[in-house]
Amino acid sequence: MAEDVDLGGLPPPDPPPVTGELDLAALPPPPMPDAAAIDDTATRPRRAPQRRRARDPVARIVARDQRRRRQARALGAVGFLVAAVGPILLFHRVIIDIAREFRLDLRYLMEWAPWVLLVLGLAFLLPVAYSSGLDPDSRYFPRFRRAYAGWGITLYLLGIALATQVASIYDLHH
Repeated sequence: MAEDVDLGGLPPPDPPPVTGELDLAALPPPPMPDAAAIDDTATRPRRAPQRRRARDPVARIVARDQRRRRQARALGAVGFLVAAVGPILLFHRVIIDIAREFRLDLRYLMEWAPWVLLVLGLAFLLPVAYSSGLDPDSRYFPRFRRAYAGWGITLYLLGIALATQVASIYDLHH
């Protein structure tokens, strides 16, 4: 009687209900790849063994990082110097003439506003320039470096814009 039953015609059994947990021990092992597919050394040409380089790769990385830090510090110092000396070179005649006409009134004080903004911008940019190339974990690295950079750039650009306007107005009157 057991020989009369055709099991191939029966529908597949329902899968077990899925729970949140998966029993990895109950899963069958993954199929192993063919040994010939893994070992392709017979078909691959042999390379000559590499010589050991004079410098260790870690030493090269450290030297590269130190070189980049020195370059960043030099760039920060040069950038700050250009930002500090640039307005003096551009507007020195206007600054000297305003200083010669000293008087104590609001208009005279407003003529100094662009240069006050420039100095404030440079004051905010000084810790940013000083910390360029430093490790962020260093105790000399400013805690709010991005805020200093934002304020410094904003005040400096406002100062440059106002200094340009004051210089053009000054050139019209003199």
